[in-house]
Formats: sequence, C-alpha cells, structure tokens
Amino acid sequence: MDDSLVKELIEIGLTEKEARVYLAALELGSATAQQIAAKATVERPSTYLAIEALKKKGLVSDTKSGKKIIFKAGDPKLLNYYIECEKRKVLNRGKKVSEIIKSLQTNKGSDEEVHVGMLKGYEGLSAHQDLVIYSDDIDQICEVVNLDRSSATIPPELVGESDIRREITARHKVFSIKQTETSKTTSNSLVNEKLISKKCGEIDASLHVHGDNSVFTVNNDKEPTVVVIESKAIASTLKALFFSAWNNH
Repeated sequence: MDDSLVKELIEIGLTEKEARVYLAALELGSATAQQIAAKATVERPSTYLAIEALKKKGLVSDTKSGKKIIFKAGDPKLLNYYIECEKRKVLNRGKKVSEIIKSLQTNKGSDEEVHVGMLKGYEGLSAHQDLVIYSDDIDQICEVVNLDRSSATIPPELVGESDIRREITARHKVFSIKQTETSKTTSNSLVNEKLISKKCGEIDASLHVHGDNSVFTVNNDKEPTVVVIESKAIASTLKALFFSAWNNH
C-alpha cells in the first residue's frame, strides 16, 4: 500500500484507518471485511468502524451475496463530492458560530473593554482569516501590508490571489495600502488599493482593522505571530489614521 496516498487522504479529512481501508477496498475491487482488514493491515473491529464511517462519507458501498456482505470502494472521483460536503459543513458551522457570537455579544457589558489575544503560526493566521470570512457584522476592512515581506514568508494559499483572499474580498469591502518595491497591483477588482514606497521607512508588521478588531501580523523567517486587539476605541482610531493616510496619498 502506498503510504504517500494514505497521508494525502489523511490531509483531506480521513483518519489513518479510514484511508488504509478505503485504499485496500479500492485495490481489491469487491471484498469482505475480513479481506479488506488483511489488505489494510487493520484489525477487523477497527475495519468495520472505518467501513461504516466511509459509508457515511459516500466512499464505500455494500451488497449482500448469500450470507456474506461484500464491500466496494466508490470511484475516487467521489472524493470531490466528499470534499464539497465537508466545505458545506464548515460553512454552516461558521454561520452558526457567527450567530452564537452575535447572541453572546448582546449580553456583554456596555463598558469599553480591551481584549488582547495572540495566535501563533500559519494555523493562527488561517484561524483569523476564517473569522473574517464568517463575520457578517464587518462593513469594511482596512489593511496596511508589506507585500514583499508577506509574499516571501507566508504560504501562497494564505495571501495574494488565493481562494481565501477572494472569498474575503467578495464578502467585505477592502481598502488596502500596500508597500512594495514593484509596481504590481492585485488583479482583484473588488479591492481598493494604493501603493506606497519605502522612502519613509519599511512596514514591519501588517495591520488589518475590521469591526472592533485591530490585527497585527508580524512575519519572521520561522512563522507569523498574529496579535488581535478587540477594542472599539482603538479600531476607530486606527481607521481614522488609515483614511487620513489614504486621502492624502
């Protein structure tokens, strides 16, 4: 069994045992649970559990042949269907979280409070982007970005013209001040952007202001650090400074 395929299936959401059982069933064609377990080198009880999970994902089917139950792996193209189902589940969870957040915020005290949180690594950066995507109460996003530094240190799927970036700009109005040594601009017509040079100094930390959140991202050679400040006063002050620079550029 190709271990690299097992790893790839794990990356899209299957457990290791589910991946091994699916690949074994795919190689065998039609087989009993006992045959699949032997091929996958997975204990039979775990094989049955994996098969049931794969059936729910639409990746395995079964038929009765006499007293035996025969299992068959679905066409690999069904993995696309599985991924789309998972995307819908995540989207629905995101919408549900937004509803819960709104309900919780109505119960917050009226006094201005400042909350500071820190997210480490690319997972933290991705988590912040998910928060932006699924927030319905964001009217606009103001960002200041060192485009050269971000492009050099952050995976391309998290910056630039990625699907995540396009989804954010499709849902929210984005004003972007970008510092770069080139004259290259984004091809995304939904982004209002202006370019600045490094004559007045280099931008070392990216800034994104949306809603009551001010988010600073520091990129280094190892991994980004994301600092989130939740404060209406700080956010409104930074927005005022941002549009002052925007209007005078």
